[in-house]
Amino acid sequence: MAEQCAAPHEIVIVDDDELSREYLVRLFRKAKSEVRWFSDGDEALAYLRCNRPRALFVDQRMPKLDGIELLAMLNDERGLPPEGSYLCSATALAPEIRARCTALGVTMLQKSALRQSPELRALVQGSGTTEPAAKA
Repeated sequence: MAEQCAAPHEIVIVDDDELSREYLVRLFRKAKSEVRWFSDGDEALAYLRCNRPRALFVDQRMPKLDGIELLAMLNDERGLPPEGSYLCSATALAPEIRARCTALGVTMLQKSALRQSPELRALVQGSGTTEPAAKA
């Protein structure tokens, strides 16, 4: 656990899809952000229990611990960092998924990590929103 807490990163990406994950990693590293990535929710949970990134990107659909479960566990354990911006990505953002993400403090929803929304561009540039997500 000490290694997990040793060096907090500004951006944390949790996605089992290599293409999406690598896209986001490159996008933020190009903007000179410190990035840490995980391919599953269990690995990320250990790190996030003692680190508060500026932004946490989670894929909604992952094996083992999915993104919503990860956010719910973090919220239950200590509350999500209020200054963070969150992306709950999935191939389909059904109304119940949107509602659950918003209730968990997600401030940015988008259908695909590969889509550069205005909110994602603002976050990459360091001026991302921290207001709750009103729409997807």
